Amino acid sequence: MTIWQPCERPQVGITGSGANRMVSGMPIYSTLPSRPYMVVGFIDAGNGLFGSPRTRAVSMAKKVGADALIFMSSD
Repeated sequence: MTIWQPCERPQVGITGSGANRMVSGMPIYSTLPSRPYMVVGFIDAGNGLFGSPRTRAVSMAKKVGADALIFMSSD
């Protein structure tokens, strides 16, 4: 199951080193991006039967118009 939770107010995030890898054409940052960005929501991709959580998160992010993800936790 993949759940999208939008932020009430998009938030400007602080920058970091920008380490990322591409998954299905979308960057997934393992550290904060090195360029300015806005946090517009959160995705919980959890465990599921089909595909990896990262792939499901990318699919949901594309549906809501995001251009990147920041990986926060695998719990």
